[in-house]
Amino acid sequence: SLGAERTLCIGTSAVRDAENGEAFLGEIEWSYGFDTRLLTGHEEARLTVRGVAAGRELARGTLVVDVGGGSTELVRADWHQSLELGCVRLTERFLRSDPPTAYELDACREHVRAQLPGEPRPARAIGVAGTVTTLASLHLGLPQYDRSAVDGLIVPAEAMRAISRDLDSATEADVVAMGSRWLVVWREPGNGGSDLVGRFADSSGVPLGPGPFSIASSSGFEYGPRLAAAGEDACLLW
Repeated sequence: SLGAERTLCIGTSAVRDAENGEAFLGEIEWSYGFDTRLLTGHEEARLTVRGVAAGRELARGTLVVDVGGGSTELVRADWHQSLELGCVRLTERFLRSDPPTAYELDACREHVRAQLPGEPRPARAIGVAGTVTTLASLHLGLPQYDRSAVDGLIVPAEAMRAISRDLDSATEADVVAMGSRWLVVWREPGNGGSDLVGRFADSSGVPLGPGPFSIASSSGFEYGPRLAAAGEDACLLW
């Protein structure tokens, strides 16, 4: 529908790390007929800033930040660096508990700070891709992702710190199919302890209903929620 004449499948950090990354891309080409290309970290960084700059002029000293699953790209017009600081990589290495302990969070933060370059100091920053847009959606309290609301949004630093504090105590969500719907259950801070909340979504992931519904409250759940389902019936353990 966009009039593309060629399809190019791009591999980034996860494929670079995989032992069979090249074989995986070859299988994509053979099975689907796509051309493939495995980017280096620096190529990924340069393409990121080209995408951000398309149709707009970046002010001098602007830093473009792309926090991915396996790596984080830091890019300026005259400098770029690819760091192995992706959110999935850090979670798997440091955040083993659910929710993560204070020790795990501190160790993760110290590792990130040690890897970040001291120079150059940016005059302003633009965040791109899923991690940043998800945080922006949380700041706005959006029931579902809305690009028109998120694109160009300025989030105050203190608001981002507040989101970080809330996520520090959050557990992993669990999801299960119930007929034509999905049930998602997670834990979030509330009422001096924790609230176990849930929400239904349709098969494409669009939330159903007015908002999350409360399931239980406690001064402290020992484990994160675990779901199982048979047809329209579900069993929840916590």
